[in-house]
Amino acid sequence: MKKIFILLVTLILGFFCFSQDSSWRHVSISVIPRLLSNKINVELDYGTETKFWSDTRMKDDEGKAVKFNSVADILNYMSKQGWELITAQVYYNTNSQKLWVILMRRKEKVVA
Repeated sequence: MKKIFILLVTLILGFFCFSQDSSWRHVSISVIPRLLSNKINVELDYGTETKFWSDTRMKDDEGKAVKFNSVADILNYMSKQGWELITAQVYYNTNSQKLWVILMRRKEKVVA
């Protein structure tokens, strides 16, 4: 009798469970210093295919490239947009120039 009761409760609870209607969207942010300037450019990679000549810089509502003062400025801007930091790494190129790669994620609704 106990086994039947547990089986029925499990089945009934299964009907009330909902599948997840959101998933994580990830973005890789590359920080590139501007030539002869203290500001930095930001390139975004959502993992989608891009054409060779496409502009992957972060842009505002008017389509102009957004210029940031520092990596902290980027993190503050992205967190206001709902993004969460996963990791940030620093690399050095052949000219001993710092290059940042930041990985962030945001929970988004799944459109079925």
